[in-house]
Amino acid sequence: MPPESFAGIDSPGDVHLNPTVDALIDAAVKRGEGVLARNGALVARTGQRTGRSPKDRYFVKHGDSEKKIEWGPVNQPFEPHAFDSLGKKIKEHLSDKELFVIDGYVGADPAHEIKLRVIAEFAWHALFCKQLFRRLNESQLEGFTPDFMVVSAPTYKA
Repeated sequence: MPPESFAGIDSPGDVHLNPTVDALIDAAVKRGEGVLARNGALVARTGQRTGRSPKDRYFVKHGDSEKKIEWGPVNQPFEPHAFDSLGKKIKEHLSDKELFVIDGYVGADPAHEIKLRVIAEFAWHALFCKQLFRRLNESQLEGFTPDFMVVSAPTYKA
């Protein structure tokens, strides 16, 4: 994949593009991200943060979003220059790291689907996305261009 496919992350380490569920489970266990339960389910280690953090939800405030988002304590604005600065630091953090890339569709109705690429530092985060999103078939993967990219960098401390 060309570098732009990795959201501008320079020189990533091993990149696993659309790995199978089994490969993601194996990677998560080998990397110490979780263990297998007796029933075969992956039990992930989440650390201190065990749930959602609704007060940590930010959107870049720019022309379109400024008018379409209901701003408040849940939907907080993030200035474009701060986003660019943070993004640069995260990309540097992820350089040379093993990454897991998942492509899929979000939205149940194909008329309203969004093509999404997730670039994850943890295998179990990629597994979550693989299970949650609608999967692409071989012909859909060919020449796939995402509408949105999500970068998951949980070991980066902002």
